[in-house]
Amino acid sequence: MNRIKEYFRQNNISPLRPVLTAFVSILISLMCATGSSVKRFNSLVFDSKFLIEFICLFILCFSAVSIFFVLFDYVHEITSQKKIKPAFVFLIALFSLGIIYFIQFLGLYPGLFVFDAPTQCISYFNHNMSEHHPLLHTLLLGIIMDIFTDDFTSINHATAVYTILQIILCSLSFSYLLTYLYVRSRSVVLFILNLVYFGFCPPVVLIVMSATKDTFFMIFFIVSVVSLLFLFDSENKKNTVINTVILSLSVTLMTLFRNNCIYALPFLLLPALIIYSKKRKNLLIVAGCFVLLFILYKAVFVPLAVSHKTDSREMLSVPVQIAARIYTDDNADISAEDRMIVEELIGEDGRIYIPTIADITKSTINTEYLNTHKKDVIRMFAHIIRDNPHTALDAFLCLNCGFWYPNYTLTLMPDGGKGYWPVTCYYPASINPQIKLIYDYYVDFESKLASGSSVILSILFNPGLYLFFYLVMFSYTIEKKKKSFIPVYIFTGVYFLTFLLGPVALVRYVIFLYVLFPVYFVNMSEKADSVSDSTSSEK
Repeated sequence: MNRIKEYFRQNNISPLRPVLTAFVSILISLMCATGSSVKRFNSLVFDSKFLIEFICLFILCFSAVSIFFVLFDYVHEITSQKKIKPAFVFLIALFSLGIIYFIQFLGLYPGLFVFDAPTQCISYFNHNMSEHHPLLHTLLLGIIMDIFTDDFTSINHATAVYTILQIILCSLSFSYLLTYLYVRSRSVVLFILNLVYFGFCPPVVLIVMSATKDTFFMIFFIVSVVSLLFLFDSENKKNTVINTVILSLSVTLMTLFRNNCIYALPFLLLPALIIYSKKRKNLLIVAGCFVLLFILYKAVFVPLAVSHKTDSREMLSVPVQIAARIYTDDNADISAEDRMIVEELIGEDGRIYIPTIADITKSTINTEYLNTHKKDVIRMFAHIIRDNPHTALDAFLCLNCGFWYPNYTLTLMPDGGKGYWPVTCYYPASINPQIKLIYDYYVDFESKLASGSSVILSILFNPGLYLFFYLVMFSYTIEKKKKSFIPVYIFTGVYFLTFLLGPVALVRYVIFLYVLFPVYFVNMSEKADSVSDSTSSEK
């Protein structure tokens, strides 16, 4: 016991470490055991096998997390004192990523015109836009298509222009992050490893090449994180002003490019106001600028651009999924009155139950009935959940299991068809690879994950693993009292939770977990530890 205490003292390890290690291990083990049950039975089954799995996983996780924490303590050994000017680091990263992405762009030419891009373009050209999709992204996509397309039956050139713009912006944001990571760690090794990660990690490359709002959210998420951390470190007045301006714009744009971000943003700014005591004035300016810009956007810009308001069905993915499961379950306890309300609320075509996606059910909601009978609908949901709690829980877990269980085959199509990422173009664009080898590589990668034929690839690139990394690093940050990172982790966690209420588990929704991964290395490093005190000065 004395030797353990001495080890803790010599390595500056908090007595809180075993508690945090146990908590994270329980959480990860519970998610894995639950996910395994949901994968096999589409239900959470508490039996002896579940208990054995949980106990074995806990022992494994506790051992692994304990080892990781010890390794994290010694990460500073690979850092160096070699100093390279930040501007030079930024240019190296920008040039390298630009070349890497351009070559992969040729292999995926003209870029991946997928997900909601066709629908957004149609709404733009039909002057029928709403805030169902982020308005700025719909306008950006539509304007580029309008300028660079003469015939909407073939939009490859316009898609290529859009993709190149996205490559430039992603390269700039990644380079900004890589520069921060180098400034904090002074490690050439970490810089190269992180550069390779951003350049070649398949989910990161695919998000860079895809026409989706989540790419722009990712860009502004990175800029917000880095500018916040730079603001914390900055003692120079000029740098403080610059980072304040950048942070004000980036958090606003981050919110405008992802509708659900507005619910998580207070969990970034409020902890920062508490922890960054010396920068409180700057953070209040950021909050004030955000409120002002957001009100202007909603009060002035939105009324000029939209032609109709969005309905409330987007918020009902989980409730209607629960209703669909209970309605179609012959053993469920549901009254005739509640069954009749379900039939009025959900169209006949939507009264089906697909465990992993709620799109079809959600799309057939009778919004007119919902608006006129809101109390009856709420009462119905309360009744069926009260009378069928286990079935309701199963419906919820099946819908979002792909977010937190790594060995899971994800759903991509509304009819329940499996897939990881569409390596193609939806009509009217068409995929036309200029380097077939690159295209074949990504098609093969996607097909293995879509079929579940490669357990290793599934575990390595599904969201669950990156959620586990996040949980481990958050607990390590708390144990080491690295205060500067805590607002980022809190915001990330709350933002992740908003997707558990969504219609399906998609990788693009949680791509921010993937781009946050390199930050963990600097979080472990000795120089990053030095910023945990609000009295830190710029190195």
